[in-house]
Amino acid sequence: MFRKKEWLVITLIGLAYVVYILLRAWLLPITHDEGATCLNHVQRSLWDILTYEKDPVPNNHILNTLGIKIFASFLGLGHFSSRLPSLIGGVLYVLAAAGLSVRIGKTAFQRVFGMVLLLANPYVTEFFSLARGYGLAAGLMLAAIYSFTNCLDFQTRQAMVRFVALGSVSPVAGASILSSGHAYGSYRSVPFLGRYQFLFRNADSIAPGFFG
Repeated sequence: MFRKKEWLVITLIGLAYVVYILLRAWLLPITHDEGATCLNHVQRSLWDILTYEKDPVPNNHILNTLGIKIFASFLGLGHFSSRLPSLIGGVLYVLAAAGLSVRIGKTAFQRVFGMVLLLANPYVTEFFSLARGYGLAAGLMLAAIYSFTNCLDFQTRQAMVRFVALGSVSPVAGASILSSGHAYGSYRSVPFLGRYQFLFRNADSIAPGFFG
């Protein structure tokens, strides 16, 4: 019964957070850099978006721009439709935050408080309601970190493939995420190199699973 109450609290926190970023995405006026992304990059061809051939400026966060282009094709280009990729990143972030909190916390208080801490950063929260690539990148990065803990705990090829895939896609949504992702990976790898040698012993079997 207590475990159910704990999950209910975590779920309600997550739902309240999602409602909050949805309202922000609907109510906030468009910012100048969001407008620059929509007007300068979303209108371009797939090739131009992927290669930066015509205008190599930072407003083109590739995965975010492609997401806006897809949603605009059937919803029209507006302030809310352009923010849907970031909202997806926000939902992914909430799910990964819940998974990490439950995985890492040893007591009910630690798990609930961990969820609150992961969602309480106002700078991260801002990105989930704006048409920039950072929200989607942050959601993918936290999902990659959660997959990394699965990889360490279960030592399966599937978990490793998910970790590599999510960690690789995250910088495509926002290239600046590389700095924090590399820092976390370096920090976490040192104490686990000896304990989790299976990652290196099974490298030959992991690669085929990732590439097909």
